[in-house]
Amino acid sequence: MTSILENNRNCLVATTINSMLMKNGHKFCTVKLSNGESVRLQINETKLIGALVHFFETAVYADYPRDKAEGEIRGHYQNCLNTNKDRLTSVGVEFMSGLIENVAEEAFASSGDK
Repeated sequence: MTSILENNRNCLVATTINSMLMKNGHKFCTVKLSNGESVRLQINETKLIGALVHFFETAVYADYPRDKAEGEIRGHYQNCLNTNKDRLTSVGVEFMSGLIENVAEEAFASSGDK
């Protein structure tokens, strides 16, 4: 059985990818790294879910008791989506853009190219 948190996460990811497809026609995005280099990433559901868990949810669970953390995460995911859950809000665009930048930075750092 899927939890409410998982449903909210999946909805945020699906909306983000749908937004990319509507805007660009594909699941690629260009990210400017902190060193000034631009890289192109292919985004998919698995990568975004993993990034949300790794970068965001883990940090929230470290700061709050489990029940409180789940509420904070669910609330944030809901704030990232409009009331129909079919578009990202400005908070959602900024949050997901930052998340994708973190994925790019980590991938670049782990590749050994600095």
